[in-house]
Amino acid sequence: MAGHKPFSELRARMSPERRARNEQHVQETLTQIALSQDTPPAKPKRNVTAPASSAFNSASSVFSVELDVDEEVEWQWTHLPNGESVVTGYEIIKKKELEAP
Repeated sequence: MAGHKPFSELRARMSPERRARNEQHVQETLTQIALSQDTPPAKPKRNVTAPASSAFNSASSVFSVELDVDEEVEWQWTHLPNGESVVTGYEIIKKKELEAP
């Protein structure tokens, strides 16, 4: 390969200060890599579709909600004067809160 020289020759021409800066940069990069690998994996999510509306002409304003495995959804309904019901909101509740007496 034309122009190829051993890395050791390049390193030998570097000043001690430059080699120290390079070593510091390498250590910082290795630390960042190690920290990024220690990050816990994202929790799995699940998609819960809103219940169907009983109102013939009214579509629900909520289609679905994305929940963590430790969450549940409480749907909020609006009851129309004609007796039909529509989901118009929701509240996300942690399962631990559900189990409390």
